[in-house]
Amino acid sequence: MYNEEERNSVKSNKESPWLGILIFHTFVIDLRNLTKNLLFICKEYHVQPSEIHKMQFWQYEWMTDEIKEITKEQEKQREQQEKEHASMKSSVNPGSMMRNMQSSMNVSMPKMPTISMPKF
Repeated sequence: MYNEEERNSVKSNKESPWLGILIFHTFVIDLRNLTKNLLFICKEYHVQPSEIHKMQFWQYEWMTDEIKEITKEQEKQREQQEKEHASMKSSVNPGSMMRNMQSSMNVSMPKMPTISMPKF
């Protein structure tokens, strides 16, 4: 069925260290990022590390993906609020506000009634 060249090529592929390295790198997990994510989840969401270690890896991955999405949305909302606040702040003139406050405070005080002192 196979000629000699095809058998040698299959045999050489099985013995190739690159194939093993490629398969290994497919399943490599960066432990530093894993630890950072673990600490972040424990700190921000008050989850015990033992609870996270009990999770299946895919559950952990989904949870970190959802946390990233939530964080991005919160960051966008914060930036939008900062832009709105900056635009409102720039549209308000502090000088005119001071004049309005001063004019509203210039309310004339009622006069005290004059009372004459009795003479003895």
